[in-house]
Amino acid sequence: MIVLAIEGRHSVRVLRLGQSPLPDEKVFRPARYVYGHRARIKPLIFFLLVLFLCGLSVQGFFWASAMIDTLSPDVSRCLIVPVAQRYTLP
Repeated sequence: MIVLAIEGRHSVRVLRLGQSPLPDEKVFRPARYVYGHRARIKPLIFFLLVLFLCGLSVQGFFWASAMIDTLSPDVSRCLIVPVAQRYTLP
Protein backbone atom coordinates (compact mmCIF):
# COMPACT_ATOMS: atom_id res chain seq x y z
CA MET A 1 0.00 0.00 0.00
CA ILE A 2 2.88 2.36 0.73
CA VAL A 3 4.46 1.67 -2.65
CA LEU A 4 1.10 2.28 -4.32
CA ALA A 5 0.69 5.57 -2.43
CA ILE A 6 4.16 6.79 -3.40
CA GLU A 7 4.62 5.43 -6.91
CA GLY A 8 0.92 5.45 -7.83
CA ARG A 9 0.64 9.24 -7.94
CA HIS A 10 3.75 9.45 -10.11
CA SER A 11 2.48 6.72 -12.45
CA VAL A 12 -0.92 8.36 -12.83
CA ARG A 13 0.72 11.64 -13.82
CA VAL A 14 2.94 9.86 -16.35
CA LEU A 15 -0.12 8.10 -17.81
CA ARG A 16 -2.05 11.38 -18.08
CA LEU A 17 0.76 13.47 -19.55
CA GLY A 18 2.44 10.75 -21.58
CA GLN A 19 5.85 12.11 -20.65
CA SER A 20 8.69 10.66 -18.62
CA PRO A 21 10.42 12.16 -16.66
CA LEU A 22 7.74 14.61 -15.68
CA PRO A 23 8.29 18.31 -16.41
CA ASP A 24 8.80 19.32 -12.76
CA GLU A 25 10.70 16.17 -11.74
CA LYS A 26 14.32 16.32 -10.63
CA VAL A 27 16.63 13.63 -11.97
CA PHE A 28 20.09 12.53 -10.79
CA ARG A 29 21.67 12.73 -14.24
CA PRO A 30 20.46 14.24 -17.48
CA ALA A 31 17.75 12.06 -18.98
CA ARG A 32 16.09 12.15 -22.36
CA TYR A 33 12.39 12.82 -22.37
CA VAL A 34 10.22 9.96 -23.56
CA TYR A 35 6.77 10.73 -24.92
CA GLY A 36 3.64 8.82 -25.87
CA HIS A 37 3.18 5.09 -25.63
CA ARG A 38 6.80 4.46 -24.69
CA ALA A 39 6.41 6.66 -21.61
CA ARG A 40 3.22 4.87 -20.56
CA ILE A 41 4.70 1.35 -20.53
CA LYS A 42 6.32 1.47 -17.05
CA PRO A 43 3.26 2.90 -15.23
CA LEU A 44 1.03 0.40 -17.00
CA ILE A 45 3.25 -2.49 -15.88
CA PHE A 46 3.25 -1.09 -12.34
CA PHE A 47 -0.56 -0.96 -12.18
CA LEU A 48 -0.88 -4.43 -13.71
CA LEU A 49 1.51 -5.76 -11.05
CA VAL A 50 -0.52 -4.12 -8.27
CA LEU A 51 -3.72 -5.55 -9.74
CA PHE A 52 -2.15 -9.02 -9.97
CA LEU A 53 -0.98 -8.91 -6.34
CA CYS A 54 -4.42 -7.78 -5.15
CA GLY A 55 -6.05 -10.61 -7.08
CA LEU A 56 -3.57 -13.09 -5.65
CA SER A 57 -4.32 -11.94 -2.10
CA VAL A 58 -8.08 -12.31 -2.66
CA GLN A 59 -7.54 -15.79 -4.09
CA GLY A 60 -5.36 -16.66 -1.08
CA PHE A 61 -8.18 -15.58 1.21
CA PHE A 62 -10.55 -18.05 -0.47
CA TRP A 63 -7.92 -20.81 -0.47
CA ALA A 64 -7.33 -20.31 3.26
CA SER A 65 -11.07 -20.35 3.92
CA ALA A 66 -11.46 -23.63 1.99
CA MET A 67 -8.48 -25.13 3.81
CA ILE A 68 -9.93 -24.24 7.21
CA ASP A 69 -13.24 -25.86 6.23
CA THR A 70 -11.52 -29.12 5.29
CA LEU A 71 -9.54 -29.40 8.53
CA SER A 72 -10.83 -31.84 11.10
CA PRO A 73 -12.59 -30.25 14.07
CA ASP A 74 -11.48 -33.21 16.23
CA VAL A 75 -9.46 -31.67 19.04
CA SER A 76 -8.87 -34.93 20.90
CA ARG A 77 -5.52 -35.23 19.16
CA CYS A 78 -4.48 -31.93 20.68
CA LEU A 79 -5.34 -32.87 24.26
CA ILE A 80 -2.56 -34.08 26.49
CA VAL A 81 -3.14 -37.69 27.44
CA PRO A 82 -1.44 -38.92 30.63
CA VAL A 83 1.39 -41.39 30.07
CA ALA A 84 -0.36 -44.12 32.09
CA GLN A 85 -3.39 -44.05 29.78
CA ARG A 86 -1.28 -44.24 26.62
CA TYR A 87 0.06 -47.69 27.38
CA THR A 88 -2.97 -49.38 28.90
CA LEU A 89 -4.87 -51.93 26.86
CA PRO A 90 -8.54 -51.28 26.24
